[in-house]
Amino acid sequence: MAEQIGRDGAQLLTTIWGKPELVELRNLVAVDILRQVWIQQYYWQNAQIRWRAEADTPPATLRILSPYDLDARGAKKRNQPWFGYRVHFTETCDEDQPRLITDVQTALAPSQDYNATPVIQQALAQRQLLPGEQFVDAAYVSGYLIVSAREKFDLDLVGPVMPDTSWQAAAGQGFDLAHFQIDWANQKATCPAGKTSIYGQSALDRSRKPIINIRFSAKDCQPCQHRSQCTQDKAHGRKLAVRPQKEHETIQQARAYQQTDEFKERYKIRAGVEGTMSQSAVALGMRRSRFRGLAKTRLQHLVTAAAINLKRAVNWLSGVPLAKTRQSHFAALMA
Repeated sequence: MAEQIGRDGAQLLTTIWGKPELVELRNLVAVDILRQVWIQQYYWQNAQIRWRAEADTPPATLRILSPYDLDARGAKKRNQPWFGYRVHFTETCDEDQPRLITDVQTALAPSQDYNATPVIQQALAQRQLLPGEQFVDAAYVSGYLIVSAREKFDLDLVGPVMPDTSWQAAAGQGFDLAHFQIDWANQKATCPAGKTSIYGQSALDRSRKPIINIRFSAKDCQPCQHRSQCTQDKAHGRKLAVRPQKEHETIQQARAYQQTDEFKERYKIRAGVEGTMSQSAVALGMRRSRFRGLAKTRLQHLVTAAAINLKRAVNWLSGVPLAKTRQSHFAALMA
């Protein structure tokens, strides 16, 4: 079936592009969409129509999944795929004030949450609604974003920083990045065994963010008695990819702080926004867009947020307390 559709589409496009009298058809939006979809899904090989493998298709941000909504994209979070858009809510969390949504951002589904953090902060700043503290999920925070929020907006970005995912850190007894002393001025590092790196250079990572690549000599690493705890590379010395000084130190401090009871107690205040997402998606049907296109979908998100704010303002003025987190009968019995 898929190959037949590909042949039919190829025949139609070949006819339109092959006949001069049909030149006006090429400028029609529907025809151009058909051309893009065909190219994204099929290709010619030895005069045969071939179905593209998943690895050979365009990235999710460019791939058209529906000819009826050209902005809708596909994404996956953990094991949950979806097709459409992504929404970001920001709300107040003052204990003695109603919890009101202060910002709504609608983005393409494949966009990463951390890209929304500076956009949200800029939008709040323009409307003079910047808070002193912003509590976010782990996907919205990084060393770069914490430093940037402090420098640009005098804002304390609070959230769990992603842990060190290296095998050394996972082992619990290896020499992860935290075990190395960094000489920032000379872009060098000293390992736990006292050896100094031989190479250091500024670079950019895959997200185009600055890092420092540091490398140790194989002559120092190969005979080292701690080698098995430090590197699995048998031919070369240990390599490090280090964030700039402010970011690196911020990340190390944040990882230590988020293990404390103080952080855990302080971070509880963010739990309310999960209820907001549930209210908008379940009670108000925001999980399904009533419109097509990014602009109209954003309008739906804004109207939904306005409805939530109106209801919360009325409840607060009427003295209705915030609802408690629902608890199953079994959990209540165990308590």
